[in-house]
Amino acid sequence: MILANKRSLHPLDWKRFYEFVRFCHAHHVKLYEDEIEWLLNKEGFEKEKSRYMADIYIHCKRMLER
Repeated sequence: MILANKRSLHPLDWKRFYEFVRFCHAHHVKLYEDEIEWLLNKEGFEKEKSRYMADIYIHCKRMLER
């Protein structure tokens, strides 16, 4: 997400994010919401955006687990 527009994500940014979610799922990477939020904050995302994307990450992971 280093290349991402951190204020308003472009559709290609979302595509990369969803690829990341799929990768984590396929490789059994276990990350929790707070870890995703921390990683995104570290990459320069604002706290509110990081929390929002962490929620989306968890939602996507749960959908993939079904």
